Amino acid sequence: AVDAFCDYARERNPGDVLVFMPGAYEIHKTIETFGHRKEARGFQIMPLHGELATKDQDAAVSQVGKPKIVVATNVAETSLTIDGIRLVIDSGLARIPRYDPYRGINTLLIEKISQASADQRTGRAGRTQAGVCLRLWAKAEHQDRQIQEKPEVQRLDLSEVILTLKSAGIVDLNSFRWLEHPGEKRLSHAEELLLDLGALERNAAG
Repeated sequence: AVDAFCDYARERNPGDVLVFMPGAYEIHKTIETFGHRKEARGFQIMPLHGELATKDQDAAVSQVGKPKIVVATNVAETSLTIDGIRLVIDSGLARIPRYDPYRGINTLLIEKISQASADQRTGRAGRTQAGVCLRLWAKAEHQDRQIQEKPEVQRLDLSEVILTLKSAGIVDLNSFRWLEHPGEKRLSHAEELLLDLGALERNAAG
């Protein structure tokens, strides 16, 4: 990402820049690398991710009176809008919440983003003036990516959700009006786990 910025900046003025990285650790390392490159001199380099305090997130999306490089997770993909971005550099990666069957827990895994997410990221550039997006993967690879990510309800363990629904008096989980139905098999698996843990009683499982 840093090399892509430097190559671009040698040829033309990049303006404000948004760099997508998968997580806070990668953001920190990227900002550290930017600090050693002469092409980034004169830019204010700022992180943007969900773990930051609200004031720090606000600072990243505000005008600062000088060119800036915002290094962000996918929180900047749809949740926050940063005006004035002329160059987007997309690593093509994100930390995706997903159930890990080997450990039996929900976790965050670094994965390739979908084509739909890549399009969202591209749209962050050029909202108020002409913009460019540099994707750090080949066009052929792009065609092999998923069209869009599965909804979270189809990726994560549902035990906590089911326990909440049962506590609210929902008996038949299959007839519940899910925004995206997780599938009978996943519901059954989560219910069995809660039964095994003693969080549900057999006569209350529905």
